[in-house]
Amino acid sequence: MSLFQDLSDWKPTGPAAIALAVVLVAAWLVYAPGLSGDFLFDDWVNLPPLGAFGPVDNWHTLVTYLLSGIASATGRPLAMLSFLIDANNWPAAPEPFKYTNVMIQLLNGVLLAWLTFKLARLLKVDRGRAAWAAVLSAGLWLLHPLMVSTTLFVVQRMAMLAATFVFSGLLCYLYGRRLLLENRARAGYLWMSAGVGLCGLLAALSKENGALLPLFVIIIDGFVLEQPGSELRISRPLPGWRLWRAAFVYLPLGLLAGYLLWQIPGMLHNYADYRDFTLGERLLTEARILVHYLYVLLVPRAYTAGLFNDNITLSTGLFHPWTTLPASALIAGLLVLGWRTRRRYPALGLAIFFYFGGQLLESTFVPLELYFEHRNYLPAALLFFPLALWVVTGPRLSNRSRTLIGAPLLGLLAVLTWSRASLWGHPFQQAIVWARENPRSPRAQTTLSLHLMHRGEYAAAAVILERVARSHPDDIMVQLNLLNARCAQGGIRPK
Repeated sequence: MSLFQDLSDWKPTGPAAIALAVVLVAAWLVYAPGLSGDFLFDDWVNLPPLGAFGPVDNWHTLVTYLLSGIASATGRPLAMLSFLIDANNWPAAPEPFKYTNVMIQLLNGVLLAWLTFKLARLLKVDRGRAAWAAVLSAGLWLLHPLMVSTTLFVVQRMAMLAATFVFSGLLCYLYGRRLLLENRARAGYLWMSAGVGLCGLLAALSKENGALLPLFVIIIDGFVLEQPGSELRISRPLPGWRLWRAAFVYLPLGLLAGYLLWQIPGMLHNYADYRDFTLGERLLTEARILVHYLYVLLVPRAYTAGLFNDNITLSTGLFHPWTTLPASALIAGLLVLGWRTRRRYPALGLAIFFYFGGQLLESTFVPLELYFEHRNYLPAALLFFPLALWVVTGPRLSNRSRTLIGAPLLGLLAVLTWSRASLWGHPFQQAIVWARENPRSPRAQTTLSLHLMHRGEYAAAAVILERVARSHPDDIMVQLNLLNARCAQGGIRPK
């Protein structure tokens, strides 16, 4: 099969093509109100290098800028390079950055639709139904309100680009594997190597969880490609197959695991220097957080606490709080369910293992902050695939029933996403909602107080900050802003 034939096989026709176009237009429309929003949180840390060495308009400033990333040890240079699409100096206007992010979101929606179409076809779904399943699965992800905090949070272009290259890499891998089984070994290995090797490197240079691409290959192999009767199952020895798999799949994962294991002793020794929780507390707490992620993914809502989740109650044991043990048991149960049903319901197992596999770096022992919604962007990509397949292929559903399930689901998510994106387009209202949704968060309350001070409402800001200072007396951010509010009111009274 040539690449052109492969593309033609994917290309949805008729109503499915129209539906995909409608979903993409809807995604643009629901995100558009958020383009007028401001920079937030980590944007102010990661974007100023655009002007730190003068305008990025020559090779010297370009190289200096690309090496200036501070988000991680790699500096994420590919994501940093992408910001030059929108500005080459600082300060800059936020709207061009957000516009580019929305365009990347639409691109990722198309890539995900293509990927889920290929997976559905490999699961023996006929071409027409596979196209509809792809449109619905990708649409549910593309229009989900939880993705707003990635798409409209400028600096999280890093997570978005990592997903772009992961989706592209998996598509290249599937195409190359087909060529390999058609006895076109050289072309097959070239496409697979480009997919897993080159796209994996580009994904990791955007954000580190892109390095999980080889793991996603193993998961897709186990739940789809190696299923009995799969047209891409390798049932006979192929020249170079084991060597290629060792070099491009197992070796990168082994190096990643080795690096993380090498870092663990230092993390254990210095964990307190990074965070106010221990490694054990983080692992226990993340079980509850992962369950909460799944809840807001499966039961979406218009508004959440947004970027400010610095008041998470720590799990200090399996019964403190009591939800820690049930959350841990639920995760274990889901993994067992996915594995035990891999033959009968492979899409379900694929979705479960892809989700938890995608959370391995950011939601386990690495001493990051505990909770961020954008950590679900890539892991949740296949979460709605089993539902889409059931809606499209369920034997007891009529075509009318399929439409009455799929269309309202997409419509509901579009409305919720529009509501959330509209909030992101109005920073003051956004600060009010986030402070209301997260009353114990020092960051959320301080952000609201800063907006009030910007509007000249210093007394109201001081009231908020005084309340937060009583519960967080050691928070220097709160104390400094309270000092500013009191000074603006006419001075500080001696005690």
